[in-house]
Amino acid sequence: MPATFLNWRDVDPAGWSAACQQSAMGDLAPLVAIFRKVVSEAREI
Repeated sequence: MPATFLNWRDVDPAGWSAACQQSAMGDLAPLVAIFRKVVSEAREI
């Protein structure tokens, strides 16, 4: 399985907070969208 890399640099703190609140209410879509942007396959250097 390839290693993964997390890049939180482009995640807006207010957007992250809102996504967490929405997920607590049962709507996971905003949180999933953020994770799809954040998680990528790590490249060998």
